[in-house]
Amino acid sequence: AWFRLEVGELRRRFPNTLRADVLHVHAAWESVVAWKTDRDDTALLDVLLDNLTALESVVLRAGLAVVFWNAIFAKIVSELYALVEKVGKSPKERLIRKYLGLSLNALPTVLKVIQSILLDLRNSTLDTLTLLENESKLTVPSLAGESLWHPDPSFEDEGIWVRVLKEGRQPSNTTLIAIHHHLVTVLYSIVVLQLKPVRVSTLFDPKIIEQLFTNITRETPSFDPVDPTGSRLSEIEKFLSLIITASCNNDDSTTWPELAIELAEAFRVDADAVRRRHVVELYERRRDAQAKEVLFAVRDREALGPRLLPVLGRRLAGAMKDSANESRSLELVVQFPLGVLQFVRSFDVSRNLY
Repeated sequence: AWFRLEVGELRRRFPNTLRADVLHVHAAWESVVAWKTDRDDTALLDVLLDNLTALESVVLRAGLAVVFWNAIFAKIVSELYALVEKVGKSPKERLIRKYLGLSLNALPTVLKVIQSILLDLRNSTLDTLTLLENESKLTVPSLAGESLWHPDPSFEDEGIWVRVLKEGRQPSNTTLIAIHHHLVTVLYSIVVLQLKPVRVSTLFDPKIIEQLFTNITRETPSFDPVDPTGSRLSEIEKFLSLIITASCNNDDSTTWPELAIELAEAFRVDADAVRRRHVVELYERRRDAQAKEVLFAVRDREALGPRLLPVLGRRLAGAMKDSANESRSLELVVQFPLGVLQFVRSFDVSRNLY
């Protein structure tokens, strides 16, 4: 009871300082300051996200996300992008520690947090644009504090408040936000699934590469999205196939394939081709029940058929060779037309793919 009375008295005396959004901004900022001293303590980033998403003001949410991106996270993504481009795979612990200042174990969590910050920035920016389009008044929080707290001009928190409000008033560029979100998603996939060989730059349009790590609130040169062709299309398909193969190897039949489909749509390639690849790889591993579930989502069944024929042939060849019942094997051989029999016997079953 006494605690509630004390809090009530404090709220009465400091109505501005103890506003919820003010406290959330300070808590988010302090968690980042603490995290910078120990970048392996990713629990502090959870505190950041909790306070960022709890902000009611879209101005503060957008502004704080931009400040975090510009001050800290853009550099982490830029350094990781450069490292992956250099080594063609997920960097080793030593390089990550040297250039990013954190461990390989902490890196996936940090990338997920960056994804969440960019997504929240996009949502708050869209909310801001909707308000402006409807000629609604964009509420800008007051910085007025109690006279007791008149901050010294050199006080760091005052600088943070000014930067947050400045960035929040100006809607961010949703195209740039989306580009960087896709990039972080690609890097996250490479790091967690240990994909190789990869060159991230080959997945993006050259015009998009020029926009990476530029001011996320500025106007970008207008360019129409172009469907990938030639070598870029081939690299994207190869990368998405790497994700599907890794997900099947890790017995993950949902999370990573869904992410691969999300990236396929972002890169403007055939998402159904990713589903067909997933079905084939599941059947190759004799995970038929999971393959049937994914099969329901496949739209182009005719294109899938030729991809499944080699799987069927390999299975039949294995059944003929490994059958413990010789008479049953002969029975199978007799039932096959000559062309089918030659097709089945063309498969080398001496080595199992999976």
